[in-house]
Amino acid sequence: MIITYVGHACLHVTTSDVTIAFDPWMDGPAYTSQWNIFPAPLDRSVLNDANVIVISHGHEDHLHGPTLGHLAKDKTLVYPYY
Repeated sequence: MIITYVGHACLHVTTSDVTIAFDPWMDGPAYTSQWNIFPAPLDRSVLNDANVIVISHGHEDHLHGPTLGHLAKDKTLVYPYY
């Protein structure tokens, strides 16, 4: 297993079976433009590599609509139901 820090709360995890991106926030502001991602993500291509996107919870810096909107539609999205 390889775990790579991408930026903010985003981690990229690679195993022999699956590649997962957790809590992606790559571009643009969150919280009515009050938050901006800092530092910039280290490697944006990890979202293209990931088979699965995991969202830990519904805060906008973890469930970032504009970032998710740019993902290929063949990804599996996992989101906790509360």
